[in-house]
Amino acid sequence: MATSGLVRWDQLPILVLTKVLNYLQLMDRLVAGKVCQSWLKALDSPSLWRTVSIHFDRDVFVLNELLIEIANRYGHYTTKLELDWSNPQIHYIFQRDLGVSFISTLNQNKVQIEELTLKEFGFHYRWTFRHRMNVVLNQFLRCQNNLRLFRMINEHVRPNDVLRLVNVIAQSCGHVLRKVDLGNALKKVQPVHSIPRLIESISCMSVLTDLSINYNVLSDAVLQTMASATNGLINFNIIVSDTMSWNDPLSEKAWQQLKNSCPNLQVFLKIENFCHFEELVPILTPNIPLRRFHLYSGRNWDQRIIRDLRSSISLLINHYSSTLVDLIINVKNNREMLDDLILELIDKCVKLEDLKFNGILRDFEIIREIFEYFKAKNVTKFKTFNLNPRSINSRNREIVREIMIDHKEYFNRDDLNYSIGENAGQTVLYYYL
Repeated sequence: MATSGLVRWDQLPILVLTKVLNYLQLMDRLVAGKVCQSWLKALDSPSLWRTVSIHFDRDVFVLNELLIEIANRYGHYTTKLELDWSNPQIHYIFQRDLGVSFISTLNQNKVQIEELTLKEFGFHYRWTFRHRMNVVLNQFLRCQNNLRLFRMINEHVRPNDVLRLVNVIAQSCGHVLRKVDLGNALKKVQPVHSIPRLIESISCMSVLTDLSINYNVLSDAVLQTMASATNGLINFNIIVSDTMSWNDPLSEKAWQQLKNSCPNLQVFLKIENFCHFEELVPILTPNIPLRRFHLYSGRNWDQRIIRDLRSSISLLINHYSSTLVDLIINVKNNREMLDDLILELIDKCVKLEDLKFNGILRDFEIIREIFEYFKAKNVTKFKTFNLNPRSINSRNREIVREIMIDHKEYFNRDDLNYSIGENAGQTVLYYYL
């Protein structure tokens, strides 16, 4: 049989091999490089190593000797680095040695990265592990000059370790650092009047545009430092967790000072595991430039505090009707009458584009009224409109079917996400059978 038209794998163009290798996981690429010289040469393409994600449980459990090879041979190509301990399957001493060796090798090779993500970083282990990892990581970060994004996805890190890392990054890269996402890493910080190390770090971030942080570490001093340090802050994401241990409420004066300094400021408030009116009032001051608000009530209720969710939603309408764009209300265990407030939200929040409600509707006729309002007012502002009510009976099924027939133009468009029912991610109208 003639084989003149066939091309051997080791004779494929480098560009083609690079495309193929790009589909492989990190460690599989290194193994593929041992097949032949042609494949090894293809591995030297910078595009394969721009983003390096190391899973210390999965990737190095068997092929741990390849970890240092990545740092030595391809580390200088890396601009985005992710270190993940999210599902440890190996002994913490082994993880510690691997992490220390890898980061030390990067530091010795003077690798400069632009983005760093730490997932479930192993600081919750014993002190000797945390100390060695902190030392080598701090040494590595002190040598960085171009870090533009720092993200920590972890609720189990010790707050002092987080603050120390942030401070080191701010000192070395504050002039270029644009995005800091601490997620829930500072959730366990005890409330104090101010946190000097956090304030010192923020004062060095002169070009910061995105910040995600826990509410319990904020204070007037922090907001004032942000206002004086940068005028380019745009996305300010605040996570308020299931606790009442935060500081004194942030004053309107501090918010106004931050708004004046950062004219394009947009605030995202995410409320987790509570929705009591008395707890929300101190947070929702009138002059916050609130663009996104997500409320997740949780399953446990504090019977000592009034829920009064109606007042909370009315507060949103009164204070943020001109700024609110994205709203999620997840209060499935609440039994208050909220039907009329849903329609009022739609009517008064003029910029609202995304609305998701997961709770109880007492009367399904309110859904008909909403869509008749859409048709009468020619409302086209919504990109996402999801209602996920509970207790849909046979009568309500008929209402849903009629809505689907009468207003099908809203559910047949690919650029809109309208739904009723549990499958809120689909662009069709759902109902219970």
